[in-house]
Amino acid sequence: MDIELRRHGGIEWSVIDGVGAIVIDRPDRANALGLEAGRGICKAIREVVDAGPRVIRLTGRGATFCAGGDIQEFVAAGDRLEALIVDVLDPLLPAYLKLATAPCPVVTVLNGPLGGAGIGLGLVGDFVLASTTVKLRTGSPCRRGARPALAHDERPHHCRDLLGCRGC
Repeated sequence: MDIELRRHGGIEWSVIDGVGAIVIDRPDRANALGLEAGRGICKAIREVVDAGPRVIRLTGRGATFCAGGDIQEFVAAGDRLEALIVDVLDPLLPAYLKLATAPCPVVTVLNGPLGGAGIGLGLVGDFVLASTTVKLRTGSPCRRGARPALAHDERPHHCRDLLGCRGC
């Protein structure tokens, strides 16, 4: 089933002729994921996977694949920071799992650095194509975000080994 280009929270997605495409389009924010972008990526993953494409391509627009959480949004949250992080990550991690278990190949095209929640998203692919500018940056303990999601990944690739997530 084809899906015309859709957008939500700085995320674009479509399925055309059996090719699913998801693009993080927030280059002015280093493609960081805040509440609306998180909702957008979850919606995009759900709709693209459910459309049954032959392949899914995921990338970011601009010089950064995905910086992780939107620090500007986190700072603005003030005392509500912890609740905001939960609101962003709780739906995000099941969406990553849906993408990781998609019945078709997932190709992630890493156009630049990735950090935090962007690492889980970038390394969830069956095929990961990385530019020479890719750098992985983690900054949070092994409780939320990419590391626990990848630590339980049963796929044949070794993302969890790359992040040192044994037993997290």
